[in-house]
Amino acid sequence: MKGLAWTYTVVVSFALLSSSYLQAQEVYGEFYDDSCCCYPCEDSGWFFEADLLVLTAHQDGINTFIGSSTNTSFYDQSAGGTSTSTSNSFTQLGKFCFDWNAGCRLGAGYQFCDGWSALAAWTHYHGRAHGHSKQPGAESSGAWKLSYDVVDVLLTTPYYCAWNCVNWNLFGGVKMGWLEEKMHAENEAISISTQTVVETTTTSISNSINFSRYSSDLVAAGPEIGLNVVWDIGCGFSIYGNAAGSVLYAHFKEELESDAESSATVNGTPNSTSSSTYGYKDRDHVFRIVMDLGLGLAWCDCWEWCGHEYPVMLRVGWEQHRWFDQLGPSIGDLYLNGVTLSAAVRF
Repeated sequence: MKGLAWTYTVVVSFALLSSSYLQAQEVYGEFYDDSCCCYPCEDSGWFFEADLLVLTAHQDGINTFIGSSTNTSFYDQSAGGTSTSTSNSFTQLGKFCFDWNAGCRLGAGYQFCDGWSALAAWTHYHGRAHGHSKQPGAESSGAWKLSYDVVDVLLTTPYYCAWNCVNWNLFGGVKMGWLEEKMHAENEAISISTQTVVETTTTSISNSINFSRYSSDLVAAGPEIGLNVVWDIGCGFSIYGNAAGSVLYAHFKEELESDAESSATVNGTPNSTSSSTYGYKDRDHVFRIVMDLGLGLAWCDCWEWCGHEYPVMLRVGWEQHRWFDQLGPSIGDLYLNGVTLSAAVRF
């Protein structure tokens, strides 16, 4: 993980002292005492938020973008007319390794006197991956990058008691996303043919390299709805869980450029060279389904300062986001999951 990314996200997150909209208490307004009774420190107020996110992003289907292959063949014909031939072929798809990277979530909202609240939150994250494939004489590599920016504008209901110490609330609103994926790959294939007729040996080597560059842009917006459940376990501690779903209407753009170069030698002497170029661009309007899940442990209390009480919350949790068919049904889904560290204060 890059040191600069760590420094940026840690400073921003702890300077703003806040919490995530996805991690259970969007309303920030209901805190619970040891007897599971709800009591707000203040009737209403503004709150500001930021989270430190440590996530890994995974895109299905991109392993097919890299691969290496080696083909070898041997032919031998003796003076008496007897001949033998052998051949071997090695082909391997590469595998991308997805890195853990830091991100942040910033937001602001208002808690109303009746327990309702409104919140706008922005999630910012950059994901990376590197791929590699190797066969005798042939080697391929690739890299993938994700730029992920999502804004959620939510309205949340007050908490309702389901049974003793368990409370829930609904939230809904609009999700907007700007997602960009970029990838480049270099694929190599080599073919070696050795032919021996009587005492004359001819060795032919054919080598080809393909350079590919792929990019996609998605701009999407649509309705979002979710459920948050909090189980108070006493002493200010609680376990929270939440689930949300969105259906987004999106403008999707993708572009592919591919350049291929090949060369051949006979007994070490260059024989031929060739090159080719291929590319396409596509734009379309599509629907994307998004699922967000969160689970974790929270601690909350009311701190008094200058004659006023302020709700304070600390949390650690796990969250997962899934964008179904992000690059199309034939490629696969985009996943983001990891740890969230949060601290929140409402003014």
